[in-house]
Amino acid sequence: MTQTTIIIRMASQVDHPFIFSLSTRLAMVAQLPGRSEGELQAFQDRHMQTALATPISGAVTLVAAMPSGPVLGFIHLEPGPDPVTAEPAGYVSMLAVVPEAEGQGIARQLMTAAEEWAREQGYRCLSLDVFASNERARRFYDLLGYDEDSVKLYKLLK
Repeated sequence: MTQTTIIIRMASQVDHPFIFSLSTRLAMVAQLPGRSEGELQAFQDRHMQTALATPISGAVTLVAAMPSGPVLGFIHLEPGPDPVTAEPAGYVSMLAVVPEAEGQGIARQLMTAAEEWAREQGYRCLSLDVFASNERARRFYDLLGYDEDSVKLYKLLK
């Protein structure tokens, strides 16, 4: 794996078009039985719009950029209660990198920044959700030391 030198910084309004440009990329990894591509895309678009337009108090969005300027990825972090203990905790709401940046350590650097943010907030836990069908992401988070703690099941009723 090549480690690319990047700058992690707070996102601004100027970064929103870039972030929204990754919506389809995020929606594509969700392969849910009975759910159409259109439904998954609409879900992702709503999620991004809510997270960026009306963020939860204390939420932050970070971007990873080359020193020369091009943005390569982003992560959106939110405070919330630990689902088990109810103590304050951090939550990774979204993480995406451009296809050209895959395998260069960008996502890892964004996750490191997320963990630093969580520690600075005094959180003991940082959690996230990942679609069960997204094997690549599940392997990535496993390599970073994240444990799976629950599985959400659903059945579409006819």
